[in-house]
Amino acid sequence: MEINFNAKNYTLTPSEHKILNKKINNIKNILKKNKGNPFLKIEIEELAKVDDLGNKFRCEANLTIYDKSIYINKLHSKLRSAIDECFIDLKTQIIKGTKKFKNNIIKSAIKNKYSFLNRLLGRKNKKQDIYDNIE
Repeated sequence: MEINFNAKNYTLTPSEHKILNKKINNIKNILKKNKGNPFLKIEIEELAKVDDLGNKFRCEANLTIYDKSIYINKLHSKLRSAIDECFIDLKTQIIKGTKKFKNNIIKSAIKNKYSFLNRLLGRKNKKQDIYDNIE
């Protein structure tokens, strides 16, 4: 997994580096079984202007797996909470994508598993016409 990290207008303390490394390792563990080489770009910035809601820090993560990319941008008044929210959303998006992929594989595997039996017995897929049940 390739990681590109940028910090604008802010220098991270060693404790903040430790927190970021833990978060990145969690994502590496989730993506361990995925084939290919995922690319994670993280950008942390202290905003020059504080917006109306008092947000001062911005954390942005962009994860690219194959041709799919996940982009997350979070603003918050504290750096730690901006990082936490960004990585929580990134984890949920990764898990959603893998669950969808696994469900599709399982459904198609079950269809293929029993398709030989249907061919052997001469069964055909019966498609009901929506107008058959109307009386």
